[in-house]
Order: sequence, then C-alpha cells, then structure tokens
Amino acid sequence: AFALHGRVPVAERRDAKLRAKAALLAPYFCPRVMSGRTVLDVGGNGGFFGLLALAEGAAGVTSIDVDPDYVELSARAAREAGVPAEGPGSFRSRLANLPEWTEPADVTLAFAMVHWLYNCTTGWGSLDEVVAQLAARTRSLLLIEWVAPADPAIEFFRHTDRSPETIR
Repeated sequence: AFALHGRVPVAERRDAKLRAKAALLAPYFCPRVMSGRTVLDVGGNGGFFGLLALAEGAAGVTSIDVDPDYVELSARAAREAGVPAEGPGSFRSRLANLPEWTEPADVTLAFAMVHWLYNCTTGWGSLDEVVAQLAARTRSLLLIEWVAPADPAIEFFRHTDRSPETIR
C-alpha cells in the first residue's frame, strides 16, 4: 500500500515490507540510474516502482501483468498521479504475459516474479530460462527479487511445483 505525494509514490507507514524493499532499492531509483531510461515492470507492483522510476527521471514505464485487476490498479495509480498513458514520461499498464512481450526496455524490474515465471505463467521450468528471458528484454539493467522456495506464499500457492512436467 502506498500514497501519492504529487507524482511520487511513498510506502505507507503500515506497509513495512514495501518500505524495506524501497529502501533496499534506493541506490537504483535515482536520477543517475533512471534518468532518460525506459522501464519494463514485470508484475507491476500496483504501479509503485514504475511511478518511482518516473519520479526519478525515467523516460517512460510499461507495466505488464496477467491479472486484469492489477493492470487497472496500476493504470489508476498513474492517472491519480497525473501521469500520461502515452508519450514521453508516460506510464503504460498492459495486460500481457512475459512470453508475449517482445518490446525491450533499458531497465527491467521483476520483483517477486521469479516463482510465477518459473512455472505458473510461462511453463519455462528453469531459473536459467527465466533470467535469460528477462535479460533478452533488457538493454541496460535487470533487477530481480528472489523469493525463496520455502516462503509461505510459495508453499501455500505451490508456485514452483504446479506443473512438474515443465521443470528442468
């Protein structure tokens, strides 16, 4: 959960995990890294990191997700921040799965996505393949958040063992 201060997203005090993640990533979300670069946000994070990238000078952000509710959530956050949906400095929110997305970006964000991409939404079944596919859509910087297989969410949803025939 985050609030907008103008065009800048700020993690709400009660969302300790988002605040911690934003603090950890602060060295990358700065004008030196983001200025003039395009960003592909795989999974979208509800728009938080895409809007943060724009606030730090990104040339544009495309957020992709397989969940239509999250696509709309990200688009709504951008609208509420006054960010255009097209053109320079835009935030595009698209319903798409990574295998379908071929448009590269300078910076690719894949936060808490590896387990989905590994087996649930792509059938790649290989961490090497996930990283290769993300890298193929990245011109400069790829940021990946690893989620351990023993994480309670992964165990509950069985993200990494849903399709055992695809695991390599």
